[in-house]
Amino acid sequence: MYVAVWRISSSLEAGAWSHGYGRSSDSRFFWIPDINAMLQKLAEYQHDVHLRRPGAHQALDGFKTQQIELVTSINEVSSHFRPTMV
Repeated sequence: MYVAVWRISSSLEAGAWSHGYGRSSDSRFFWIPDINAMLQKLAEYQHDVHLRRPGAHQALDGFKTQQIELVTSINEVSSHFRPTMV
């Protein structure tokens, strides 16, 4: 489940260069309150699925898809503001 949370949560990219460890890194950093909020929201959707509420699966899938699109959009826009190493 945590992989799903990372995928649908926005993150900061502060590569190793910002900590003095070289030029490139695939490090991603997450705000704990954002992760907790995402876990809570997922739990609500999963609870509805567990209770077999009508449309719960579709709502969960729609939420995940929407979040993935949002995070992708944020990452694309923020890529224009990343510092470049010379």
